[in-house]
Amino acid sequence: MDQVDALERMDTQRLLLEAVRTLEEPVRTTVVRRYFEGLSSAEIARASGVPAGTVRARLKRGLDQLRERLDREHGSRSSWMAVIAPLVPRCPTPLAASNGTLVVSIIAQGTLLMSLFKICLTGALAVVLVIGGWKLTHPDVERSVVPIQRAETPVQSDPVYGEHVESALRNVRSRVSSEMTSDVNVPASATAELAPGLPEGSLDARIVDEQGSPLPEAEVLVLRSTGQRGNPHVLAQGRADEGGFATVAVELPRFAVPQKGGAAAASFEFIAQYPGRATHRQAVVVHESKVTHLGDVVLGPGVQVSGLVVDQRGVAMVGARVGASPAGAFDSLGPDDLDRIARVGSDQFDFLTAVQSRADGGFDLVGLSSGPMRLWAHVPGKRFGLSEPFDPHPAHPPVNIEIVVGDFNRGDRVGGQVVGPDGVGRRARLGRMVRAGERSTGDSLSTDAEGLFSFEVEYLDAVYDLSATDLLGEFARVQVRDVRPGEQEVVIRFRRGEPMLIHLRDQDGAPVLDAKISIGIDGRYRRTVAESPEPGDYAFERPTGQFTLKAQAPGFRELSAGRFEDATAPAELNLVMERALVVRGVVRADGAPVANAIVEAFKYDTSASMTVNGLRCPISYFESGNARTDAEGRFELNADLDGSFVVRARHPDWVDAELGPLPADTASEPVDLELSHGGTIEGIVLVAADTSASGIVVAVHRGDGRPRSMRTAEDGSFRFENLMAGQWRVFSLEEDIDPHGGFFSSYQGDEPLEWDCRVQLGRATKFDLDLTAR
Repeated sequence: MDQVDALERMDTQRLLLEAVRTLEEPVRTTVVRRYFEGLSSAEIARASGVPAGTVRARLKRGLDQLRERLDREHGSRSSWMAVIAPLVPRCPTPLAASNGTLVVSIIAQGTLLMSLFKICLTGALAVVLVIGGWKLTHPDVERSVVPIQRAETPVQSDPVYGEHVESALRNVRSRVSSEMTSDVNVPASATAELAPGLPEGSLDARIVDEQGSPLPEAEVLVLRSTGQRGNPHVLAQGRADEGGFATVAVELPRFAVPQKGGAAAASFEFIAQYPGRATHRQAVVVHESKVTHLGDVVLGPGVQVSGLVVDQRGVAMVGARVGASPAGAFDSLGPDDLDRIARVGSDQFDFLTAVQSRADGGFDLVGLSSGPMRLWAHVPGKRFGLSEPFDPHPAHPPVNIEIVVGDFNRGDRVGGQVVGPDGVGRRARLGRMVRAGERSTGDSLSTDAEGLFSFEVEYLDAVYDLSATDLLGEFARVQVRDVRPGEQEVVIRFRRGEPMLIHLRDQDGAPVLDAKISIGIDGRYRRTVAESPEPGDYAFERPTGQFTLKAQAPGFRELSAGRFEDATAPAELNLVMERALVVRGVVRADGAPVANAIVEAFKYDTSASMTVNGLRCPISYFESGNARTDAEGRFELNADLDGSFVVRARHPDWVDAELGPLPADTASEPVDLELSHGGTIEGIVLVAADTSASGIVVAVHRGDGRPRSMRTAEDGSFRFENLMAGQWRVFSLEEDIDPHGGFFSSYQGDEPLEWDCRVQLGRATKFDLDLTAR
């Protein structure tokens, strides 16, 4: 190195030290201790008396500020990266430990003593490598500085099932992003490299063994699946640092519709794995611009199992999906149930983390939990194979488990084709109603481009009613009833339906205009193409088989008619529609009218007989009428109601406003709805002394079927903002609430609803959730 090179390096060194000097406390000291003194986040936390998460948040802010300063002073990221590039060694040097006081003094004075040149250069190199995006690989460097990798595009595997997660990760085209370890809202600078328009959130966890010891370098993944047998999409990945802490940033999908308060959220699968340890998997919800804390994720002892997948003839099966399930899940099942699983699989089969068999049919399953288990295997076009139960020992894992995947029997499947009147195959949507004993369920599937379809039979005593809908809308829906298992040549033929004419009139005999006619087959309705030859008249082609009719028109209550048979259905039908309840009013915020707000009416049930996700709801989840406000905030909505109701207004800039329950006979009186910024529920979760309060799922609900959940911070605290005023319930759950999913059921009983606290506008309601007895 000549004298000029040495001077240039010293100038660059001074530039970096000067940038660090400008950081505010306590961020500056935290950066110095981490990158100049070589302390870990956990060591800094102990020395400072603050949580490790706070240390990581300060490091995050410090690195962001350094990037911003260098970007600003040098014009672009590439410019200052070119300046500091000569400082980066080909073989990264381990961080050196030194006297923190001297280093801080040097930085504060802006001088560079040659006797300490090597120490400062090493610390500056650590900062350079992290803020510049290089990855330190030296074993002595703390792993928390390893940048997190994010997949630029979802990693998809084999078109049928998808490659095993481990194999998929090897093909991830990753890019380096900033260290996402903040305990607070993610700053805008952290999302600068994301695809435009996609919100981002993050989650963190501490990966430990059963004794609570950290597992450095444990791999964490965030995935999304396209269904039980769908391809896994690897959305983000990262590794734990020396303290076992791992944080990953996740882009939320476009369907993550904003919730109350304007924040988007979506559900994902979180996976943590470590050599020799059982793989951990759980569903998590990530919120826009928030950090979801999972707390301690414990990976117990893992087991590896090897074996072979063959068909009935002993031929090795390549590309079979292989996974493990607890043996107890099948203990109580009889031969018929096991035969059904062989046809259609089981919800105990985890396709997301399964492996694929090799060319010789062999497979290796790693990271299994200890305990009695069964292995399953599946090859498209064949039955599922299920091994005999066994109980592996970590010290002596089995290596010769054989799984046989058999051929389908003729009675295992139903197949056929949807064709047009000319007999040519036609793509269609196929409705499927299954009747098996007292069981009755319905779903749908699509044919291929030639109209062909085939599916496995779940119950051998089932009877199927199939209905085909023409995706081009040229023909009426057509049905074939009483299809039995084993029928492989079912033909569903579209044809021109017989005409049917409906005369819709109001209670005074006036024609009902702008009505929409829907046809229902087996309880599944689809709007039909109807012409109106005269005002209030609607003509359409009736479907084959049994059907019902539904008419909807502005200002009227929904009307249902039928059950008809196409052969005996009348050619003309006279129907009278009842006027809907009319609700008028104004929506305001801060005393000013709010334009373009959505106003909805909901049925109110004092007995709370509907449950959503197991929660009783006096306010119906389904709206019975809606409208949008005009420029003066006025609205008029027609509600399909005849009893008590509530009316709710919502706008993305405000927290919802609600009035009710209101009796139906007061609907003619104008109502005023005042949007607001809402109120807050905040508190901490109280747990036993030897239990962590971090990552506990806390939920709130007000009886409208729209609960919200979040995970507690490292200190067990939680805070729900942007809540409507009124009574709320606060409770804990085992899993996050999926913001885009749910299940409905009915409740029969007379127990009164219980509430925990009341939210007041503009105020924070304190409520601590006591789980010490859990």
